[in-house]
Amino acid sequence: MLWALQQAHAQTPSRPGKPLTAMQYEHWRRSASGEAEGPDGRPTRPTDEAIKARLGSWPDALLAAGVMSAAQAHTYVRGNSNPLPAKLVAQVLWRAYEQLDGHLTASRYANWRREHRDDRDTGYAPHPSAMRRRCGPLPAVAETISEIIARDGDVSDLQAWIQARDRRQ
Repeated sequence: MLWALQQAHAQTPSRPGKPLTAMQYEHWRRSASGEAEGPDGRPTRPTDEAIKARLGSWPDALLAAGVMSAAQAHTYVRGNSNPLPAKLVAQVLWRAYEQLDGHLTASRYANWRREHRDDRDTGYAPHPSAMRRRCGPLPAVAETISEIIARDGDVSDLQAWIQARDRRQ
């Protein structure tokens, strides 16, 4: 199973910073040449459903195969319709704020996101418009982070602020 994921990852063109999707894997599985079964009779290219059933989830499988970092697996977001977890949003905004020396704007965040696309510690950084829809204008978020820091708060306080904001909307 892990070998198949590693082969699919190596042979499937994907966008920088984006993990191999189950759909990309299935396309690779159906079109890959070579023996479909090993000498023991087990499939060398199991279905994505078989992989998820055996390893728990798609990100867990990619992590086990070594083609995704723990940070990426932790922040893996399936599809665009799933809401972004408040913890992910808080962690990414906090890290961007720190690395941009508090100057958090949509354009600076977009550039930061682009530069950190392959950074295993950052994981998935949502698009600036998704952040704005979730938290409001990024300069206002920077002000909130600054206030949290002044109170000796941390990223968990930003997460609580995001969750409270979600409840008001």
